[in-house]
Amino acid sequence: MAQFATQTLNCKNPLLLLEDTPWGKSNNNTMLKAFGDIKPQVKWFNWNTKINNAKLILHKIKNTPAECILFVGNAIEGAVYKCDGKFCQI
Repeated sequence: MAQFATQTLNCKNPLLLLEDTPWGKSNNNTMLKAFGDIKPQVKWFNWNTKINNAKLILHKIKNTPAECILFVGNAIEGAVYKCDGKFCQI
């Protein structure tokens, strides 16, 4: 994911959107290593995130310098964030 974001998408300022669980923290550690010198921002979300909370998180992200979002979560939360590979609906 890190390689695709930086090389294919030319994303110089990534943001990780990760589940606030031990699994998400493990993903954070792995992805930080994969990004090397690039230090992505990290936003955390909880299990069973509902649409209103997802909108708040995305609005906060919209006000950051992030050029791309790398989401790692379960399908249930992925459906709430409604990202289609290019854009997240807000």
